[in-house]
Amino acid sequence: MIHGHAALELYRTIQHGRCPERTTPMIANPTHRTYTSLDAAYDYFNRELFGGELPPCLITMQRQKGAYGYFSGERFASLANPNEVTDEIALNPATFATRTPPEILSTLVHEMVHLWQHHFGKPSRQSYHNKQWAAKMREVGLVPTGTGESGGKETGQNMTHYVEKGGRFSKACKTYLAAGDAFLYQDRAGDEEATKTRRKKAASKTKYTCPGAGSTPGRSRRRPWYAAIAASRWKPNQMRAAIRERTPATRRPNQHPRGARSLRFQAGESPGAASPNRGR
Repeated sequence: MIHGHAALELYRTIQHGRCPERTTPMIANPTHRTYTSLDAAYDYFNRELFGGELPPCLITMQRQKGAYGYFSGERFASLANPNEVTDEIALNPATFATRTPPEILSTLVHEMVHLWQHHFGKPSRQSYHNKQWAAKMREVGLVPTGTGESGGKETGQNMTHYVEKGGRFSKACKTYLAAGDAFLYQDRAGDEEATKTRRKKAASKTKYTCPGAGSTPGRSRRRPWYAAIAASRWKPNQMRAAIRERTPATRRPNQHPRGARSLRFQAGESPGAASPNRGR
């Protein structure tokens, strides 16, 4: 039986309608379960596939359009000690609803290969997946491909992979999931039926890949304006007209526009007078 102050608070809560029925069940701490699970998966695959040689890293959940995940070397530094830096492996929770746990964990291992190469190999230029990376992927049981299917290029700028049947990752992942250690939460933003239909159409046109090690998340890579013209179906005379339209905006300040010299002559300047910009 409730007495005293507790009874008064309960009465006020009921009177003011502050006691709605719960529509969702109480669950364990989702932050703790998610990140503990990912940390455990990282440690497990580090032991099974990399001989335990990979250093710890910071695993994050990041929504990045067109990517299952990414790796960024030495991305974070400690507030207490700026000299203490760590790498980042990010997974995209917006893709979890349409992927199986083995596929999600294969992305984790994919990025772990980038981390391995960052510390023990020779990465190529930013975001490029080279032959050394491709060889390590095959060693751990993932087949690199630029198309997501067998027969695709194994090196390139934007790459994905598929799981080798009976390979090292496949066997290790089966053992890991049998222990029931994977606790992941999917992004429910697309649960509505209309949104599902829209995203299904968009997904057929969207290719999910790994943007590569060292890429800057969230920064779009826009082509220069003349590349868009060159890629279009315009006829040569249309392209020349478009280029002429854009050229004045890029002219250097000391360059005279077409016809400026003749206008000076009409204003009384001698044709033989030296131009103030000549020789610069």
